[in-house]
Amino acid sequence: MKEVSLLATAVAISLMVAPTVFAQIPPAQNPLAQNPPAQNPSTQNIEELNRKLEELEKEVQALRGSIKQLEEQQRRKQSEEQRKRETKQEPQPRSTQPTGATGATRRQRPISGVAKQETVSRDRETVARINNQPLDPKLVGFFNIPGTKAKVKIDGYAKLDVMVDPRPAGDPDEFINTTFPVNLTPPQKVVMSNVSFRESRINLDFRSPFKEQEFRFYAEIDFFGPDGPTDPRLRHLYGQVSNALAGHTWSTFSDPDIIPDTLDSERPAGIIKTRQAQFRFTQAIGKHHSVAFSVERPRVRGPDLEADRSLICSEVISSLSRSDVERIRFVGLDLEPGRSLICSEVISGFSRSDVERPSFRGPVIPPGRRLIRASVVRGFLRSEGEALLTLIDESPDEGPYNPAPDFVARYRYERERGHLQFGSLYRVLGFRNLIDQEKAFGWGLNFSAGVLVGKRDNVLLSATYGAGIARYLNNLSDLDLDFDLANDGRGIRALPVIGAYGAYQHYWTSQLRSTVTFGYDRVQNTAAQPFDAFSKSYYTSGNLILRPLKEYHFTVGAEFLYGWQALKGDSQGRANRVQVSLQYNLYRKPIDTASN
Repeated sequence: MKEVSLLATAVAISLMVAPTVFAQIPPAQNPLAQNPPAQNPSTQNIEELNRKLEELEKEVQALRGSIKQLEEQQRRKQSEEQRKRETKQEPQPRSTQPTGATGATRRQRPISGVAKQETVSRDRETVARINNQPLDPKLVGFFNIPGTKAKVKIDGYAKLDVMVDPRPAGDPDEFINTTFPVNLTPPQKVVMSNVSFRESRINLDFRSPFKEQEFRFYAEIDFFGPDGPTDPRLRHLYGQVSNALAGHTWSTFSDPDIIPDTLDSERPAGIIKTRQAQFRFTQAIGKHHSVAFSVERPRVRGPDLEADRSLICSEVISSLSRSDVERIRFVGLDLEPGRSLICSEVISGFSRSDVERPSFRGPVIPPGRRLIRASVVRGFLRSEGEALLTLIDESPDEGPYNPAPDFVARYRYERERGHLQFGSLYRVLGFRNLIDQEKAFGWGLNFSAGVLVGKRDNVLLSATYGAGIARYLNNLSDLDLDFDLANDGRGIRALPVIGAYGAYQHYWTSQLRSTVTFGYDRVQNTAAQPFDAFSKSYYTSGNLILRPLKEYHFTVGAEFLYGWQALKGDSQGRANRVQVSLQYNLYRKPIDTASN
């Protein structure tokens, strides 16, 4: 290229000096002077030189055009070589197709920037997204399975929590408002502590090409099993292809992308973290919209019958009657202080004292039904002429039951700066006993949103309202509050509930972040519920979390939590906790300082 440039420069200089050279040649040496033309010699020389100069200028312009073309070709060639070198050094990222995938690459959809922010629990990585699109397009940690086109990743983390409660907080491993003790005496207000690793997790993520799409299989366990601190518990086990999912994972009614970044594994009151068996189909609508429909495990939760409670017949059973050592329960409801039951040859209905008829949870026994006198009478007492219940034939056919699966419909709008989600839930609640059966309709609505504020800070919001959906709210899932006896004493009623929470995550630096959280939930109680039934609670927390080294998988943090609950009878309980956590992740992407 340099030789061409020098040649062009030489030609141009020659053209510039040629007229001067010809003008300086003596007449005796000039061949044109020996044979003078017919016209003026000076005029002929000038015209001829001008003509030659024009031809040379055209040639110079042509050479310059050729030089430009050569330079452009060489620039393109250098760019291609540079690109090839970069490709050899770092493979080009793929978002949804593992090695060996066939067919055209599917169009990538935007994923909410909130979902890509770092959290301790890493729950957002477990979500089954449209087209199985991963949060990390480079698939860090995946490796090829020899002899196949599939990839697999074995991941997880070990997490150690050290907790100190200035006063008893109920559950030693998780900060659950509904377990707070109420009406503690001064000697009971002692400092308690615990060390737990139960939130540690192990998971497996398998991805394989399927025609023009991708099949994903995901499994995960933690150690919150019912049989002790080392008992595994299944969190996820599902497969998804063509946006059709089957297995055990997050309910379609939930939004895992807005689970706050807390060290406490329970998370705030009002949150939905339900994971259950389901079949789900998700349909993308354009680039930013989608709808999903699912059929999910029902698991109706309501008051249970206690089949082995018994009543020993005596002349008068008063106050809180017991059978030698146990408090008597009739279909889940305790006799109240001061109430008495007169035992006689024939007791009509569920007779109380001389002046009033008792009210029991469940259908009211109609007039004409009579109760046989016996030394021990269990469960639902039958009319005269029918055999008394035994321990063998009672509880399995009594209590809450599932008339139909739960149905969920969901709409989601998602962009790179955040997302909105609306979910609706429909379910049927059932209760049966030896005399009658009742049903009630349950429904729920949920709104959730996550929005980036600046580059990495984010706001998370959620609100839930419905009736008969208490088991979907994490704080209330084990309280059997989907339904209870209706206020008129006949039939069952789906209990109205409300839950809401908000969180703000702030990045002080690329390695240091904090999250503040507030949550609230409430149940509308019925007249038939006992005074110790849950009514409402709130939860608040704040933390400071650090990744000491950008490329090291170690995380450390400290968190303060405070909670309060109130029961139907106005009894209250509150607690606070200080928690320090240490976590080691098997795989973790290095911190990208350029995005901060």
